Formats: sequence, C-alpha cells, structure tokens
Amino acid sequence: MPCSLCGGIGHNRRTCKMNIAVAPVQGPPVQEPPVQEPPVQEPPKQEFDIEDPILTMILSEKYIRELLISGKISELKEEKIKFFEEILSIKKKEFKLINLDSEISYDIYISNENSNVFTTENKEYSYMGTIYPRSLDKLITFTGYKYLFKFQYQSLLNHEELIIEDNIKDTYTLNEYYEKDNDKRFPLYPSFKLNEKNQALISSLKMNYLLNEMKRLGGLEDDNYGCILDMHEDILIPDHNDLDLEAAGLPNKLFTNVS
Repeated sequence: MPCSLCGGIGHNRRTCKMNIAVAPVQGPPVQEPPVQEPPVQEPPKQEFDIEDPILTMILSEKYIRELLISGKISELKEEKIKFFEEILSIKKKEFKLINLDSEISYDIYISNENSNVFTTENKEYSYMGTIYPRSLDKLITFTGYKYLFKFQYQSLLNHEELIIEDNIKDTYTLNEYYEKDNDKRFPLYPSFKLNEKNQALISSLKMNYLLNEMKRLGGLEDDNYGCILDMHEDILIPDHNDLDLEAAGLPNKLFTNVS
C-alpha cells in the first residue's frame, strides 16, 4: 500500500521522511543595547567664595536692609536674627513713630549702609514708606542704621537724621516745627522737639494724669491737698485722643490697652 502522505512504496505515513519535523533555524542571539550611565552633573559654580568673611558680611547686611525696606523684617525668625546680630555686630531695636500733625505726611528713608558693618562715603538713602497724619507706626530696625524723615514730596536736602544706637528711645514724635530765628520749617528737629502747640498739649495731659492719680489715691479727702485738687475741676483740658496720650507716654485704651 502506498504511503498516504507522499504516495511512495515501502513505508507508511508514520515512517515517511516528510513527517520529520525540521528544527527551526536559530538566528544569532539578539544583543541588548548597552546601558548608558547618566552623565555626572557638575555642581553649579559659585559666583563668590562663601568662605570669604568680608563678602558674607556685605551680603548679610544687604539682605537685612532689603527686609527692612520691604517691611518684611518681622517675618525673619528669631534664631536668624540672632545669627545676623552676631556676624554683623548689630542689635535689633524697636521703636514707635507718632505723627501728631493732622494734615502733613512724612516720608521715611533708611541709609544705604550700616555704620556698624562698614563706613564709607555713601550718603544715599532708600525710601521705606510714608507716615500718614495722626498715625502711629512701629518700626523694627538694627543699630548702625540712619533714618531720615522729610515732608512728603520734598527733597532730601537739609534734614536731620535719627541714628539707631543702643540708647534709642521707645517713642519718637513727628510734627511740623518752626525755628524762630529764621522761620525755617522742619519736619524733624534734634531729639524730635515738639512745636509749641503740641508741647502745651502734652504738658497738659501729663499734669492732668498726675492730678487724677492724686485724687484716686484719696487726695481730695486730705486736709492739705483737698482744696488744691478741688480746683482741678475748673481746668479745661484741650481736646485729645488716645494718640495724644500715647505721645505723652500715658496709659490709653487704644495703644496700651489700659482702661
């Protein structure tokens, strides 16, 4: 019987050569592409030597001054302030500025250097802000800086400076001042001198406070002081508010939270 697969004689389908599987031809092994290591990143080059102490002081002072100018110095954490105080030999100071004028605004400027760090011939100032009529502003600063105050929209020439030192007062008062000898008009006078109107008001408020305290302590019942203190009721105290009391250094509800 012929083979049912090829038709040949002498073998069957099982032993037919055409039924032998041909092994597939194996091609050459596929080579994976070599893995490339990422390039090594070189550290960015420093524009200055961070170990240079002089340059560190210059950049630190500039950084502090920019925070003062922008009004963001209060955002600086206390440990950072201590760090800058140590490397710059400066001390943090706070004080209040009170504008007693009812119509005049004052522009405030800060020196473009700190004398505790470096002293040069730089006499330029940077604008910080405006102190508006009948207002109180709290300033955070550091020893070694100079502040200048002027009438708004006037030049910076011939104005007095406030130098921040260890013995700085906690309150300074701005008001329009006239020098009697030549009738010069100053927004600021040495020691922030009060004009006659404000000096009379502050003195009246202080005296009024002292007499009221004597009454509170029982002075009206005293045989010697009672008749004197009784006359206090006839004294007319000028109109004033909490801002005037604060300028006089007296307790008030708005700024010292004293009733």
